[in-house]
Amino acid sequence: HSSFLARDEILSTLEIPPIPEGMGRGRMTIRNFAASIDILGPTAARTKMVVNVDPNLQLIPQFMIDFCMKRMCGILLSRLQAAARKVVKDPVKNPHARRMREDVRFYRDWLLPKFQSHCDEMG
Repeated sequence: HSSFLARDEILSTLEIPPIPEGMGRGRMTIRNFAASIDILGPTAARTKMVVNVDPNLQLIPQFMIDFCMKRMCGILLSRLQAAARKVVKDPVKNPHARRMREDVRFYRDWLLPKFQSHCDEMG
């Protein structure tokens, strides 16, 4: 069973390095991921993430798992912000903007009304 992301055609355009080999090396498996973003204001939000990750290693101390998860979440948020900036900078040619225009059912019909409703409630 492969996830939606594993079947996405965008993967063929990315330069994904081969899986590292050797003792203590490998690639982790992300089994599940969920996130919620609470909009607190025009420039503020609270993000909650729940991730089920298999590091594919025998033993890892909890402090190391905590450090890695915080780092990964920080990188993910940073990348999301950078992607959003690129959409705003070039909404015509940007691949994310193109996908948003193509997936009308999700972005315009499902997500946009939720954002509009929330923003109306926030004032």
